[in-house]
Amino acid sequence: GIVPRDGTYHHFLKICYAHGRVDEALTLILKTIKSDIQSLKKRKETLDALIIAMSNEKLVDKALDLYESVHTRQEFGAVKVGPEALVSLCVSCCKDGYPLEAYTLFKDLGRSEPSTNDGEVGRGGDDAEDDGSGEAASGGLGLGGRLSSVSSATEVEEVYSLLVQALGNGGQYKEMVEVSRACEAEGYSLDNTARIVFVTACCNAQMLHQARDSFLELIQRQDGDGKKDWVEVETESDRMRLKSMFDTLIVSCCRGNMTDFGLDAFDVWRSVTWELEKDDSSLGMSLRLSTVTLAFLESCCRKEEKLEWRIFDVCAEMRRQQYNKKLVKKELSGRAPKISHHFGETEEEDAGDFSLDISGAANEGGEGAAGLDYVEMGDHTYEYETEDFEEDEEDWEGQFQDVIDDYET
Repeated sequence: GIVPRDGTYHHFLKICYAHGRVDEALTLILKTIKSDIQSLKKRKETLDALIIAMSNEKLVDKALDLYESVHTRQEFGAVKVGPEALVSLCVSCCKDGYPLEAYTLFKDLGRSEPSTNDGEVGRGGDDAEDDGSGEAASGGLGLGGRLSSVSSATEVEEVYSLLVQALGNGGQYKEMVEVSRACEAEGYSLDNTARIVFVTACCNAQMLHQARDSFLELIQRQDGDGKKDWVEVETESDRMRLKSMFDTLIVSCCRGNMTDFGLDAFDVWRSVTWELEKDDSSLGMSLRLSTVTLAFLESCCRKEEKLEWRIFDVCAEMRRQQYNKKLVKKELSGRAPKISHHFGETEEEDAGDFSLDISGAANEGGEGAAGLDYVEMGDHTYEYETEDFEEDEEDWEGQFQDVIDDYET
């Protein structure tokens, strides 16, 4: 008559997994549940504990199969999986790359009724209707009411945030918006990472107005000291996620005839990177916008007379990025900068005259003095430092084009 807890199954599965006997263990447990546990209450508690343990051990495929056996095929009688087990499985699906399965669990959880004090589960979920319009998710399929007895508000917000991230990264844009609306309707708030993913996904889906609204809400977030707490750059993935949001948002706005807002996003990005570079120049450079993004923004500004004055801001940032890129490269290499007749002999002189020259005479593509090369293109001969180029000869043409872009800027 003793019902094992999820911790019991967690350790049991962990031991069996280490010895490659998980399937054997699950077969034994499920056989015991069917044949020896007659009480529906104890059977439900046992299945819930088993699903939670499997989710914690990242056995998502097997946990989903067990859930289907209980929920759809009803192989264990009139038993329904409880909210806590559903949430645990939903979170594991989000983290392990099963966005659609996570969304299905979210819908099932919303249609179910909370567990009662005696452990029995209500059956009103079978009568719930969903017309597929998204109203169900935002109007009654929330998590808060179902999880109030087993989870705190912070844990509920974490589930919503993980689900939005999984759906956004998986390209399930419609479902992502439904979950976001359900979260907002229940008075909860997505975390910063989820909002950044939401903005990027809305841009990819050409839902620019939703992307704009969410972006404006995101940049208003501050901590107790008045600092921007949404700027998370501790890890490489954080920095890449933030950079991708700005790149995607600016390009999408330019394509969607919203250049004004694209410039607003550009201004926010510029203020963020400037603040970061005060402490660490390499940290600010990790958020460097794509050259293609800046060039596209400049082109869109040229098309609108009222925005022509912003061309100088965009070009200045293109120049600053190139300059900072070289400074960071020198810092990382730890070597003294090359001294040539083209640049100043000190870093101070160099900083005051950082440009590329067009020489009147070609050197037939040969290497010039002090590490300079000359390449003839059209009527001009371009002069550049050889250290600007990597060893990869296959990408030589693309690297040289960067030098030309640098000169024209």
